[in-house]
Amino acid sequence: MPSTEQDEAAFNRIILAGLALMGLTGAGAVFILMAQSRGSAPAPQVQPAQPGASPSRPSVFDSARSETELSSQLNARAALGRERTDDPGAASPAPTMGYRPEPAPAAPAVPPPAAERRPAPPPAAPAPAPGPELSRSESAALDQATGGWGDKVAARIGATGPLLVKAVVKVLKYPKVVEVMLGNKLLIDAFMSSSRVQRKCSSPQALADYLSDTKDPVGVKLFQSGFKGAMSSQEGLGAVLGSKLTSTVMQNCSSVGAMVKNPAMVKQIAENNPEALMMLMNPNLILAMTKAPLVMGTIGEFQKTQTGGKR
Repeated sequence: MPSTEQDEAAFNRIILAGLALMGLTGAGAVFILMAQSRGSAPAPQVQPAQPGASPSRPSVFDSARSETELSSQLNARAALGRERTDDPGAASPAPTMGYRPEPAPAAPAVPPPAAERRPAPPPAAPAPAPGPELSRSESAALDQATGGWGDKVAARIGATGPLLVKAVVKVLKYPKVVEVMLGNKLLIDAFMSSSRVQRKCSSPQALADYLSDTKDPVGVKLFQSGFKGAMSSQEGLGAVLGSKLTSTVMQNCSSVGAMVKNPAMVKQIAENNPEALMMLMNPNLILAMTKAPLVMGTIGEFQKTQTGGKR
């Protein structure tokens, strides 16, 4: 075991050199023996050479050796280890001692992508319920009243108030024809999207002004004159009031409900167009209203407002 400070320093350098050689020459076992020899084994003694005996190989633990010799020996061993490592034919070095990283775990198998699932197309909108089937005479009456019934004709009639009134009046005695005509979607869309209807639907005062103006030849006067002679056809009036067009107007024109509840507007109509009030009192029209609850409720409110809350 080193006994002097010089020997202690030399021994420490040997330990450090051994650490450097662990990964190159497999000298880990040598390093452990060196550490054990420092802790328990006595320092080796140099025996005198015997005459005739072969000289012994110098040891790295020989304290009598100079530091330069020890360093040269360690360097030579390191170079020898590198040569063996570089030589493909050389034997593999002894496994180094210490931490060995465990092999990285294999990446989990990625399952193949599932087949692309496309969302099911939305269900098609239900087709409109077919209207009543017309007889040959009813179909002929519809064509005659409209100039040849079809989608384009229906849209044109719906967008033009006078044409619509005249066509309806001509077929009032055919309730099924009225139902087909005023139930056509293109006709309803054209009617509701026209500027004149939109203005009356959005403004109660505009609607009251329309019903009060009897001087406009294509206004309420045209409607009243057309339906005046048809008041005897209860079934025809019921078909008009119960049509899809009438229900669409009652549900989407907020001005109707607001106007009939306004006493000032009701008074304006009564003073300027008393004939309109007389038509509303027609027994056939009242009976026809029973087939149209929306219209019946609105007319009831109108009469209630006109009489100051009394029917």
